[in-house]
Amino acid sequence: MKKLLTLILAVGLILSCLTGMSALAEEEEQVIRFVYCAPDQNDSQLVYTNLMRAYVDQINAEHRGYQIDFQVYNANFDLATQIVQVESVIVNGCDVMLFFPNDTEGSISIIQQARDAGIKVIDATGNEAFNGIVDCIYVSSGEEKVADLLDEWIQKRYDATGEQLKAGVIYGSMNQIPQLPRGDRRFDYAEAHPEQCEILISGSGEWNTQLAMSMTEDWLVAQPEMNTLFVANTDMAQGVAQALHSSGKNPEDFVVTTVDLTYVALDMLKAGDIDVVCGCDKWDEARGAVDLCMNVFFGEYTE
Repeated sequence: MKKLLTLILAVGLILSCLTGMSALAEEEEQVIRFVYCAPDQNDSQLVYTNLMRAYVDQINAEHRGYQIDFQVYNANFDLATQIVQVESVIVNGCDVMLFFPNDTEGSISIIQQARDAGIKVIDATGNEAFNGIVDCIYVSSGEEKVADLLDEWIQKRYDATGEQLKAGVIYGSMNQIPQLPRGDRRFDYAEAHPEQCEILISGSGEWNTQLAMSMTEDWLVAQPEMNTLFVANTDMAQGVAQALHSSGKNPEDFVVTTVDLTYVALDMLKAGDIDVVCGCDKWDEARGAVDLCMNVFFGEYTE
């Protein structure tokens, strides 16, 4: 009995030591303060943020020698709010910041201030205007590639039906320059292929579901021949779908395209509320963003 007790005590001591060593190792891991300054937290952005958070949790559970303290700031589509938030990040301290600007030109000064404070700044929008201003530019799917895919879809549809699209174009925010190709390229296509597509009207929905719904309702009255809407993201496409349903439009007689490959977009595609959605896998996009930010922080990627 005495020997058994001694053995139990020894095993307990070993386990205690191992637990203590594990805890000590975790305590010694470097903490990296990682901030995502988001333009909003609506459908596509919320999905993106949650997937980044899930990937950060996965990294932290693997104990790679560092722990990521992940914080998210939601600017609610407002430049002034975003500037104040970055000022707060500078004051509170941050190691690396993924920045998605609400206003490209209006963000340049605050980005420079963040870098002057020693923060590594990565642009999340693939914005060439930030060359030389940020530490790195993250390009996931690329707006031009997304536009190319939609060009191909329109061509294939025309080859199959011979029907001309008489379209309205709903942009997001006109101040988010990198995403303007979502609308601009529709005008380019219509100019190059007038037999396939004619743009009747365009406007900015500011990434807002209700505003896109209201615009669509007005356009259906003002442009009765309109049979297509090119929509810059899923949030606004939801508003378009609501307006089309309330007006009694037959989904089979109306074409709706959108951008951002979210679960909501896929559900809308299955329901027939949209005809096509272009974008990249959100998990790959989120994981790529986190990996790039960590690589920039550790000096492993500097271009």
